Amino acid sequence: MPDSSRFDELVSEGRKCIRKRRFDLAVQFFAKALEHNNGSPIATEGLAMAYFLDDQLEAALEQFDRMTKLDPRNANGYINKGAVCNRLGEYNDALKALQRGLQFDRKSSQAYYNLGIAHKGLGSLSMAISSYREAIRHDAESREAHQNLANVYLEMGNYQQAISHFKNALMIDPSFERAKRGLLKAETKGASVQAAAAPFGRLVDTKKLDAQTTETLKRLTDTDRFDDRRTVARITKLMMNSSKNLIDHVRNELEPLLLKVNRTVAQSPGDVIRIRDCRDDFRDAVDKLATIRQQLKELGKELTDHEKTLRVPNPRSVTP
Repeated sequence: MPDSSRFDELVSEGRKCIRKRRFDLAVQFFAKALEHNNGSPIATEGLAMAYFLDDQLEAALEQFDRMTKLDPRNANGYINKGAVCNRLGEYNDALKALQRGLQFDRKSSQAYYNLGIAHKGLGSLSMAISSYREAIRHDAESREAHQNLANVYLEMGNYQQAISHFKNALMIDPSFERAKRGLLKAETKGASVQAAAAPFGRLVDTKKLDAQTTETLKRLTDTDRFDDRRTVARITKLMMNSSKNLIDHVRNELEPLLLKVNRTVAQSPGDVIRIRDCRDDFRDAVDKLATIRQQLKELGKELTDHEKTLRVPNPRSVTP
């Protein structure tokens, strides 16, 4: 018959060792506790956590897997198993474990956070964004979720969103060094792109462009210069308005619809009607995006055509 008092004492000592970061000793105490009660989910979870914190990932995975069998309705076993799989780079196994855990705890911020890591590892950035947003929805103070979400946006080139979430992470923890480095990187890249991007995002050699403009304007009369500035200002204003509409459409309509599609497919794979409705809404949003893009393209062509007229010497604009 198991000695319950000795078992409780060993578990207590194991927990104390974890708090003191003596993970090697914690492993020993929890292992001895299991000698007294081999079927204990509590001691199994403690041993698994001690292995995990001691960076013995394979051993941790074995114990967390064992915990899911000893206590199959406990979400923590699956969620922690998913976290270990992520650390091992086994992202498909992580997804399976985490989705199983969410069946028992739909509000677990840690489950969604680790889902984000798994989706990111598999290259599904939109699903990673959706998962990190869910993690933040259930725990707005999760600096790591904000940090990881910001990194995904940074990888996608969405510097405004990246900056926003790096700042959120720093509001939670002003000393968060990784968020500081990420914010600096996002701000630098954002400023660089803004300074050097053409209307359609093509990078241009601004020195050559300035030289070309200076050389061209030398051939213009004051009237020609006035007409040139007025034409460029008109086209630029229209392009800025269309660009703002495009950005707002992507941020406010397209991105939420994409997340909705991914979430619906992940959570209700058999609900054909819901998936079809989501698909139709998303297709309509993409069509609207194509219309805005076409407007920008036509304005860009008009600007290019105007520039070509300036490259060819016009007898009326040349001083005799």
